[in-house]
Amino acid sequence: MGFRKRNAKRSDNRSSAKVIMGKPASQLSKEEKKILSARMAEIRSENGGKNTVQNTIPFLCMYQDGVCQVSENFFSLTVQFYDANYSISEFDEQNNIFSKYCDVINLFDNTIKFQLTFENQNRSKAKLVKTVQIPEQDDDFNSIRKEYSEMLTDKLLKGSNGQSARKFLTFGIESTSYKAARAKLMSIKNDVIKGFKAFGVEAELLDGRQRLEALYYALNPYRNSPFLFDWDEMLRAGMDTKDFICPPSLKFNKADFEIGNAYGAVWGMNILAGELPDEILKDFLEMQNLFCVNIHVDPLDQIDALKFVKKKLTNVEQMKIDEQKKASQSGYDPDILPPAIKMYIEDIEKLLGDLNSKNERLFHISISLRAYAKSKKELKLLSEMLKRTCQKNNCIMFPYDYRQEQTLVSTLPLGYNEIPVRREMHTSGIAIFVPFTTKELFQDGQATYYGINTLSGNMIRANRSRLKNPNGLILGTPGAGKSFSVKREILDCFLTTVDDIIICDPEGEYFPLVSALHGQLIRIASNSEQHINPMDIAIDDYMFLILLAIVLVPVLENK
Repeated sequence: MGFRKRNAKRSDNRSSAKVIMGKPASQLSKEEKKILSARMAEIRSENGGKNTVQNTIPFLCMYQDGVCQVSENFFSLTVQFYDANYSISEFDEQNNIFSKYCDVINLFDNTIKFQLTFENQNRSKAKLVKTVQIPEQDDDFNSIRKEYSEMLTDKLLKGSNGQSARKFLTFGIESTSYKAARAKLMSIKNDVIKGFKAFGVEAELLDGRQRLEALYYALNPYRNSPFLFDWDEMLRAGMDTKDFICPPSLKFNKADFEIGNAYGAVWGMNILAGELPDEILKDFLEMQNLFCVNIHVDPLDQIDALKFVKKKLTNVEQMKIDEQKKASQSGYDPDILPPAIKMYIEDIEKLLGDLNSKNERLFHISISLRAYAKSKKELKLLSEMLKRTCQKNNCIMFPYDYRQEQTLVSTLPLGYNEIPVRREMHTSGIAIFVPFTTKELFQDGQATYYGINTLSGNMIRANRSRLKNPNGLILGTPGAGKSFSVKREILDCFLTTVDDIIICDPEGEYFPLVSALHGQLIRIASNSEQHINPMDIAIDDYMFLILLAIVLVPVLENK
């Protein structure tokens, strides 16, 4: 049995670009230009005509290739990396992912500062909803398409698809010129992407527009308007890249700030525990709020790191000697030491051994947490939630009073760091903030709905013809929903494509579905009215008949 659908009519609307004499042509539409003009007018009115908001954003120039000149002699580049199946992997595979992630961190020497940014950003829900809408076709099933689109939209908005957990690795170097910085940054970028690919994680370099888009969503948490930017439009209007990404207004208070129509705050985090669980980052990002976990890392030279640790060990040993002297003078046993000193000595000796014999490096790090909310009351609730999560992982959260402006811009993926608090940590300590949970499968364009990811809550959409292996096999226990999954995929394919669907169904399970979709039923049996004439079969069709015989002959023999 099977059914064929007529090809849908398609229109190819192509717009020709207008060339303005003496000025570059803009790629923005009239509607997008209108939105952009309104946004610029809003920013100017909020700032009283002064670029105070733009001046807060700490970079000098963003180049089209993605290189950002943060200061006079500091340049940075950003790589976005994606997820891996860490949470559902076996213990040995988790260790392999962790080890390879440590190798990526160890790529950076003391001349390269880097920044890890893990951020929940709002995505354009209107654009997402548009991806799951099914266009009408010239048949009798548009009412079903409408109902199916409503179901997909409901599933999409109920999940966490409205937000995007983005992962950035930003690294920067000191250089005297853009040309010299670009050559070295691109070389580092190749090593970073190769390091991620070594354990199956996709990574890509963000060009200038993509970096500006990430900054736009980081600085405009609840704006409904999408990011609009065009290099030619910027040149035509005499604008700066900061004009396209800055929020309408900024007001900094003692322990929080107002950003546009939203409220936000930045906190620091101190680690009290000797060991952390590998799910600490997952605990923050799975809250489905606009949270950002930011880690600035300043690598130490290995020789300087060893000197630093040895000096610390010498200081603690001196404390031990002082305590023993006090104990002897007081008539106590000098071998009885305070527990803290014993713990410090053990930890420093272990760290010294790791630096000497294992693949460990030492870094200065600064950890900060940023949150956005629609009201001050909601922001306070979010801060309490963050405190509980920190306490759960034996950490402590503290506010950055009167430093909200410096810490806010330090959480942007630029490589700029004005966070005053830092501590020393080795490679494994940084890597314990494992940013991997499970891979997402949400393909844009024409794709089939396959359900909800149980770990992330996101919708699964895929076009199997675009995968490496388009074949599929559905397995499961009796009653688990195998037939339902097949029927849903058949219906999805019927409503969204113009493909031919052929079903080989010895049990007759799919007869009602094919009939409801006005398909053609062909019944092959000894008492059937349909017959196969072997003389009408082409050579290419024999393989199909052989497969059909393998399926049907046992069924006919049983009957």
